[in-house]
Amino acid sequence: MNGQHPGAPLSAAALVLAGMPMIIGVQSSGQETAPAELFTRVGLTAGETALARTGQPAVRVIPGTVDSEVAVAGAIRIRGDLERLVRWLQDIEEFRRALGNNAVGAIDNPARLENFSAISAADLDLAELERCRPGRCGIRMPAAYIERVSKEVPWGTAEAAPRAARLVQELLTDYAAAYQSGGDRAVGSHQNQREPLAVAAAFQDLLRRAVPIWQLAYDFAAYLEEFPARRPAGVEDRFYWTREAAVRKPVATLHHVVLHRLADRSLRFADKQFYASRDIDAALLVGQATPAADGQVFDLVVSVRARVPRAGSVAGRLVRDRVNREIADSFAAYLTWLQRSFAAG
Repeated sequence: MNGQHPGAPLSAAALVLAGMPMIIGVQSSGQETAPAELFTRVGLTAGETALARTGQPAVRVIPGTVDSEVAVAGAIRIRGDLERLVRWLQDIEEFRRALGNNAVGAIDNPARLENFSAISAADLDLAELERCRPGRCGIRMPAAYIERVSKEVPWGTAEAAPRAARLVQELLTDYAAAYQSGGDRAVGSHQNQREPLAVAAAFQDLLRRAVPIWQLAYDFAAYLEEFPARRPAGVEDRFYWTREAAVRKPVATLHHVVLHRLADRSLRFADKQFYASRDIDAALLVGQATPAADGQVFDLVVSVRARVPRAGSVAGRLVRDRVNREIADSFAAYLTWLQRSFAAG
């Protein structure tokens, strides 16, 4: 961004913590949906739509489809060339750094161990790794890796940390490579808890309940669900990792970015979090940026939806409500930051 990142307000952890779907796109007829309809489709009121079009962020917490779901939608009109946003998202690693998160790295396709060289055992909590057992571990892992952590790491010695770090890097590499070759089903299940979490089922339920996505952008939604199958023409894929420290314990995440250019010069994009070491069961951000006829401004509409474990309990609902508020505040700051970044040139 030409070295100009004025006031980058958040570590992007708020977005990742909430997960990352926006409700965008193409009607089943194949015609592009008018920008005004996009605002209402994501749940914004007429007043909020008008506010967004003055260049001020309009953000709304959206009721989840289940107790464990958090969701936020937002929009803003930005003065500038949409192609600049396209270039930023194509270099997603730099874009996330501009947002304030330096703990981020690009992932090749296929993923390589070297892509995760900056990840350490501490990024997943070394002490917690040592305590991990099948069915009882705070870090999401398949049973085979929990067993390896227990047997292959010489806990209590100077070699424990580097050996654990290597296993963490191998775990993330295997997750990313499995997802790239076979999608959510290839990733399998997390077996660190008593009831294993099937990754494909968790994401599919989140996406299938977001009915407007299927109504407006069926091909795009189908690709997110069935990746790597059903790839629409003209789609670009990017992959990256992050580690976050904005919560009580460190979180490592893996992401799939999908960029799709539409016939009317709009950009549709998604950031699908396909692995989080804790806290988030499934998460997706989807957005659309639609330029005005003169190319001087564009309307950006984005929505975030995620599943938070145990949010159905009383304590969980309190956590969910707090997370929703934090996401909404951070989301407004994120939209304002984008606008200011464009204004800075």
